[in-house]
Amino acid sequence: MQLSRLLTFSLVSVTAVLGIAVKQPHISFPKSDKRPLALGPITHEFVKAKKPITCDLPNDTVEFGFTIGADEKPERAFLIVGSNKHRVEIPIKPTIKNNGELSMYKFSIAIDKLPTSLIHFATTEKESLTASLLLASENGGANNVYVELFDLNLVFTPEKETSLPKRFGALPEIHHIFHSDPKMVSPWFAQVFSLAVIGCLVGLVLVWFGTVSFDLRKVTNSIYSLGFIGCLIALEYVFCQYYLGTSIFKTLRDTFYIAGPGIWLGSKLLSRL
Repeated sequence: MQLSRLLTFSLVSVTAVLGIAVKQPHISFPKSDKRPLALGPITHEFVKAKKPITCDLPNDTVEFGFTIGADEKPERAFLIVGSNKHRVEIPIKPTIKNNGELSMYKFSIAIDKLPTSLIHFATTEKESLTASLLLASENGGANNVYVELFDLNLVFTPEKETSLPKRFGALPEIHHIFHSDPKMVSPWFAQVFSLAVIGCLVGLVLVWFGTVSFDLRKVTNSIYSLGFIGCLIALEYVFCQYYLGTSIFKTLRDTFYIAGPGIWLGSKLLSRL
């Protein structure tokens, strides 16, 4: 009884480790006379082929295929070809044919369709490209498979000279120029201008009072007069602060707050003259 339980537990454990049952994995060369190569069973413990696949023609094609039970088809299946050193890769989608209870997968690696960067790494830098298999489903868990299958060597000379995209090389050095602070009007000029504005304001008030007869015995006239003159003084103060360095936004805000009451008080005062 205990032995049967142990065997059952071991069988479940092995099944969980093996995951998807990939059958008859093989490599073929449709554009050359090379014989197809059979690979061992593909599981999580699969060991990459020791001998790399060699392509000596720029238009060569390498095909990788296998079969899976129709009820075990993964949601995602990709053959990923790339450079492990530079972490550049390209996913290849399979051609799937359903034959009863089996689904036949075939991945085609067209050498002349590979990105220029991979061809450069493989031919100029003599780096082996690695083909990896990814079989996964959203709820696959331990059944998902990701293993390296074989290396790919390109031993031909490209017809066109290859070069890496700019993102793989050193970019031009960035030189940041720190400009000096924006120049402002000289402080002495701002002070002279402010004094001139104040002098004009005082002269305006004196001429105003000397020309126009105000009946200051009326309380309302006195309030409107003092309020209007106060608004004028406040506006002159705001403008003086602007010339002394206050930002334009604060100047506009203060002017908006003063202009409203000033217009209202001025209209009331002028209507009583």
